[in-house]
Amino acid sequence: PFGVIPKGFKCDGVTTGGLRFIASPGGSLFEAAVLHDWLYVNRVRTKSFADKAFHRTALLYDVHPVRAWLAYQLVRYKGKGNY
Repeated sequence: PFGVIPKGFKCDGVTTGGLRFIASPGGSLFEAAVLHDWLYVNRVRTKSFADKAFHRTALLYDVHPVRAWLAYQLVRYKGKGNY
């Protein structure tokens, strides 16, 4: 529904705030993190929308549901700001 994320888009991968047991920067949550960052940078809809898209994308890429939920909680509560 968002089209293609442009080649060259800069993303730092998964930022876990030191909670490496949830994910590594380029690990299983990477695709969800790229979409999430792109939505944030481009202010697509709301922060809540971007956070939910992160969770749905993680599940689509077969991240274990518990791990996807934990990561979603991190972006939801620790994500920077609200646009």
